[in-house]
Amino acid sequence: MHHRAPRFFLLPLVLLAMAVAQGAERVEQWTAQAGLAEFRLNTFRGQVTVEAAEDDVLRIEVRAVASAANQDRAEAQLKDIRMVWATVGDWGTLDVSEPKESGARFIWQDRDPVSVEIRVFVPALRKLQIVSSDGGVRLGRITADVDIEARRGLVSCTLVQGNLSVRAQDGSIVVSRVTGAADLRSEFGNVSAGTVIGHARLFARNGDVELLAGKSSIDAQSDGGNVTVAITPSLTHNSRIESAGGNVTLRVDPAARFSLEATTSWGKIRDRSPARTFLSMEVVAGGIGGRRLEARFNYGGVPVQAHAGGGNVDLVAAESLF
Repeated sequence: MHHRAPRFFLLPLVLLAMAVAQGAERVEQWTAQAGLAEFRLNTFRGQVTVEAAEDDVLRIEVRAVASAANQDRAEAQLKDIRMVWATVGDWGTLDVSEPKESGARFIWQDRDPVSVEIRVFVPALRKLQIVSSDGGVRLGRITADVDIEARRGLVSCTLVQGNLSVRAQDGSIVVSRVTGAADLRSEFGNVSAGTVIGHARLFARNGDVELLAGKSSIDAQSDGGNVTVAITPSLTHNSRIESAGGNVTLRVDPAARFSLEATTSWGKIRDRSPARTFLSMEVVAGGIGGRRLEARFNYGGVPVQAHAGGGNVDLVAAESLF
């Protein structure tokens, strides 16, 4: 019996250059199915939205709008945008670029800017990679290992069933749920995550970090902001929470079993739990109100280190949200 190799079916290129109120619009679409396992998108500009497909077909639509009042100039701007779709084996790529641009150029510096919107519907994949030089990225409910690089704009993810890696240069990261490991890093923005089942690594150089539920191990750090992390009963591995220039807040589930080593350089270790809410804490060394505390919660368990270089370490009794 002969097995036929998967084939890709590409929708013929659709190019629409039509007049709008001022300027022109260009729309291109592609469709690929039958065996696609990896997809990579690289765009020089624009909002990227990725949603789950209802079938095994990957669909892409790129919509570009030129705002120049002169019709000829608007259409020329759209023609300058280069869109290249390719497939090799079981992976596909789409590159959206403007060859006339050399290096990064801010959209507000353009006399007649071109806006780009990219919508992608993906089936379950082995890997999804997105690189955006100027524009936000929004993911819905995606099944894949996901890798995102965003130079400018908000990156938001609803659900990633797989591992997630995000590197943002100038923008915040907001993630609801990841079933695998999460590596989230922002240079100029906040990093916020809901539930991470695997290893959670969160870093913000000039922003705040927040994690509502880490189910495995946590490495949460900020150079210039505050760090807030929930310590849940499901935490299973060594964890470290650190802020070089701000406060560290540990939202401790009263049922969590862990061994805490908390230190500050200039601030204090404080219990900021609500009135009549108590943590089962056995102090081993140091104490509340000082700069160092070693304690066992519910007789101890997984080691947790917390350090605030420029602020306080606050303990807050709070039941896990997730």
